[in-house]
Amino acid sequence: MRGWLTFLRLSPKRVNNQDAYRKLAAIIREHRGDKVWLVKNLIGVTPHPGQEKWLRGAVKRENLLVTGNRWGKSEITAADHIASCLTFDGWTAEMVKKYAERNEPYLSINIAPRAPQAAYVYQKMRQMLGKPHLKPFVKRYLLSPFPTIEFVNGAKFEARTTDKDAKNLEGGNWDLISYDEAAIERKFTEVRELLQMRVFDHGGRIKYVSTPNGRNDFGMLFLAVKDEMDRGQDKGRYAQGGPTTENIFNTKDDLDQLTAGLSDRAKRQRVYGEVVDPDGLFFSYDGLKAAISDQLTDWNRIIKGDENLIAHCEIYPGQDEDHDGRPWIAEHPGDRYVHFWDLARKQDWTVGITLDISGKKMVQVEFERFQGMDWSDVFNKIRHRHNKYKVSAVNDNGGGSTSQTYIDSTGIGDVAMDALRDINAGGLTFTKQTKDEALANLQSAFDMHEIEFPEILVEFDELKFYEREDADLVQDCVIALAGAVQFGRRHPVMESWTF
Repeated sequence: MRGWLTFLRLSPKRVNNQDAYRKLAAIIREHRGDKVWLVKNLIGVTPHPGQEKWLRGAVKRENLLVTGNRWGKSEITAADHIASCLTFDGWTAEMVKKYAERNEPYLSINIAPRAPQAAYVYQKMRQMLGKPHLKPFVKRYLLSPFPTIEFVNGAKFEARTTDKDAKNLEGGNWDLISYDEAAIERKFTEVRELLQMRVFDHGGRIKYVSTPNGRNDFGMLFLAVKDEMDRGQDKGRYAQGGPTTENIFNTKDDLDQLTAGLSDRAKRQRVYGEVVDPDGLFFSYDGLKAAISDQLTDWNRIIKGDENLIAHCEIYPGQDEDHDGRPWIAEHPGDRYVHFWDLARKQDWTVGITLDISGKKMVQVEFERFQGMDWSDVFNKIRHRHNKYKVSAVNDNGGGSTSQTYIDSTGIGDVAMDALRDINAGGLTFTKQTKDEALANLQSAFDMHEIEFPEILVEFDELKFYEREDADLVQDCVIALAGAVQFGRRHPVMESWTF
């Protein structure tokens, strides 16, 4: 192979700091075959043993990484993309020459079912590339039409979603595809088949990276590839699992916080990265899956969230890549709404869920989850939600647009009820009897397909792993939904609510 700058297909005159660039280019040339070294010493990320194993082992056509939360999936994926773009990872000298003649750049992409997940790796990459010694390698950053990083060597990284059945991935040819949170993809098999075609021309690699989500299509593929490896079979696929504890940079407090309030099943999935069998759940798994609406999930706007949890989201009908959509209440001003708030105690979370109960099914249209907030601010949030859905307009059928709020009045009920008397909030005090009744109502709503909601991982996991002996479990999402359904089911016919 000729000089490294020729390999990078650029002249050092195109870079501002030419001396620094030459030195770094020489380092990259020397260590091109050792991605762990590049990630650690050039990019500045110290991988834990599981991440090192992944960087060295995930060199097949298809690679699957299934781990617990806070294992460091996003961080190592970001570093992997940078190292791959800097070195044209997977290309031979002959490929470099051939694609240079065709003027075809090295292309890598991170995809995910939702835009915030896809963009998270992009944000991580920008942080890493912001180091002074790496800045000479970046040509520019773009946010439209997709978050993009263009490197001075011609390589390009993009972040896209798989929504609309992954239509925006058709026609592309990539050298590296990372598929973040692939386990929650509703049409995983169809998207996988599309991705296999997208890496075919360049002989590229696909890296599926996810926390498990039961024995769905992704989970079964992971188990199948693990079985192949255990049998010593090489079908061009690689699978690796990893518990959260493998990340030696997590502190004991981190682990305690992660495991607090989880059932054994939930710990096996979220902490140990196991593909858990859904049989024997409190709520029917088939009923839970049937309640998830693809349409609502597409319309679900994340107002506030982070890498793993959605803190606040709302349904915006008509929302897609080309249209902002409008809030559900703007599209359905004549509907009736029930809000239920499970109020936090000690280390719990406050969760507020809004159901539109006007149709054949109760539709979850808004969700919020938070903790550590002053009670006055909590009450203001509850009041704001109530008034937001309390519209005075009357629809053509004569039905008034109404809103009714209920709260968990256990514990601080008197204080909360008094503070919210201006919106005439109702209360539900949970005893064993009333809690059993609310949970039975929710079970029945799932079994009879009376409710639908968008896929929100924190809510779905609580429902999926809920156990009736719940004293030590995080159950705020379950109780909030149970309360909303309890009162939503009490109003099967249109009536006028006055305040």
